[in-house]
Formats: sequence, structure tokens, C-alpha cells
Amino acid sequence: MSLTSCSIRLRRYRQGKKISQTVGAAIASHGVRVGLTQEDVAERLRIGNEAISRLERGIVLPSIPRLSELAELFDYRMDELLLTSSDRKTDQAAAIEAPLSGLSPEDRAFVVDQARATAVYLRERANNGFRSTISAPDTSSTGQQKKNTKILK
Repeated sequence: MSLTSCSIRLRRYRQGKKISQTVGAAIASHGVRVGLTQEDVAERLRIGNEAISRLERGIVLPSIPRLSELAELFDYRMDELLLTSSDRKTDQAAAIEAPLSGLSPEDRAFVVDQARATAVYLRERANNGFRSTISAPDTSSTGQQKKNTKILK
């Protein structure tokens, strides 16, 4: 096996692992959002608790039928569970666009301004030799959202 093919396989493995972990995190957060424990989800899907745990930790990636069941259980679209794991610009744009639909024009403009300010900050930071370590804000608490908003202003 050539070095190039090993490199390609390793990159695909890492991409698959990232997708599994991100989809798993989405499954866990949606379960919390709807007030279901791992045990509740396992019972409703008629699978073991350990299977749900492996899904949430990104050890395994759910099959398409299982993803459909999870989306139904969480009252979410299947693509919304997958969009968060994509690094494609169009998928990321769709993930940003969806939450904006219920906002007023003024609030949408505010979000766009915050996104621009964040992008400028990250570009400047990268140009100065700093690696980006910013993670997604915890949107489960309004206090955290306000804290993140203050940072970006």
C-alpha cells in the first residue's frame, strides 16, 4: 500500500470519526432538549441503553432507519441531525439559516452583524498565528448566550 493511499484512508477515517462524534453530540443534545434520558430513548427505540450511549459518544454512526427514528422521536428533521457534522460551506450556511427563520428583520440583522464580527476576529487571530479554539456556544442557558454576545461586540 502506497503512502498516498494510507494518507487518504487515514483522512477518511478521521472524517468519519468526526461525523460520528458530531452526530452523537447532536443526538445527546436533542434528547436533553426534549427531556429524555438515555434510558427513555433506548426504551422508545427498543434497543439497549449501551447502544444509545455508543451513539451519543460517537463510537458508532446510526443507520439511516435509526436516524429517521431519532429524528421522529426528537421532532427534528433528519438533515438537521446531519448538518451540524458537515464542514461543507453550504451545509453550514443552511445550519445557520434555519434558526433565523423565526426572527424579525432587526434580530436577523443583529445575528448577521455578530457573525461578521466573529469571522473578522477569527481571521485576525489566525493571521496572528493563533489557532482557533472557539467552540459553539452553549445555547441551553440564556446566561451563556448573553456572555457570548458580550464577547463578540
